[in-house]
Amino acid sequence: MSFRIAFYALCFIALAACHGKSDRSDYAEEKARAPFEAATSMGVITESSLDEISGIVASRKYPGFYWAHNDSGGSPSVYLIDSMAQLKAEVRLQGVINRDWEDIAIGPGLDEGYLLYVGETGDNRAAYGNYSIYSFPEPELNISEGVQSLGISDFSTYQFQYPDGARDAETLLVDPTNSDIIVISKRGDNVIVYHWPFAEQTPEPYVLHKVGGIPFWMIVSGDISPDGQELLLKNYESIFYWKKEPDVPWLEAIKANPHRLPYQPEPQGEAVAFTVNGHGYVTLSEGKNFNGPQHFYLYHRKQQIK
Repeated sequence: MSFRIAFYALCFIALAACHGKSDRSDYAEEKARAPFEAATSMGVITESSLDEISGIVASRKYPGFYWAHNDSGGSPSVYLIDSMAQLKAEVRLQGVINRDWEDIAIGPGLDEGYLLYVGETGDNRAAYGNYSIYSFPEPELNISEGVQSLGISDFSTYQFQYPDGARDAETLLVDPTNSDIIVISKRGDNVIVYHWPFAEQTPEPYVLHKVGGIPFWMIVSGDISPDGQELLLKNYESIFYWKKEPDVPWLEAIKANPHRLPYQPEPQGEAVAFTVNGHGYVTLSEGKNFNGPQHFYLYHRKQQIK
């Protein structure tokens, strides 16, 4: 979220001392053993409207393209960018505002299609108490033409609360194996994992199930791999990685110790996603109020030696 430069400078200092999770020598060894390569810049955001990117997810309908959105106060839109960070489309949700959109996810829909989920979950000062998730099918676009602009009114709104009061959350996950929703809070010595089973996802206001805390701080984004077996969580200086067995639910698997992955530090980096084929992951930073380009980084999966 946007507490601006001075706040995040303090966050970096605090993170470095938090629970020993940022020991540089250990982290260097851990990254060397990681199953992913170091960052490659695929391009730079040049579109002025993409000035505060907070979430990203790989499109399923348009392989090699990504859906992204801005943070609070921006247009209530999702943007389709290509693998070189060039804007291809803006899809605006009509009749809503971007109070504090924080993350975007994707999951299976009807007729072999896919649904996008946008999380109106940010709450810096724990002032709201009521939150929303907007869901809609990936729209039909002609990406071979110029930048397209589309307004949609056919989307679902799911409203929810937490069982333990107002929360600031910047991580929205959708399990592709069962369409369950997982929301992870941002603040505190232990972030909190909340669960919304698919069978209970109706337009009626809902109180999420509290799963429990995990020992991380300032988690700002995440993604589950397309096959449902890998998970990324991100804070401002690290990316954490889990891999599980198919029969283990994420509500249990996330309690295990993760592996830290290579990460090219970004100014206020708040977006991470797997590629559509699972061959890597990408990151983007907000960019607003910082000098220098917004790189679109790709981290290739290392080839396995047989």
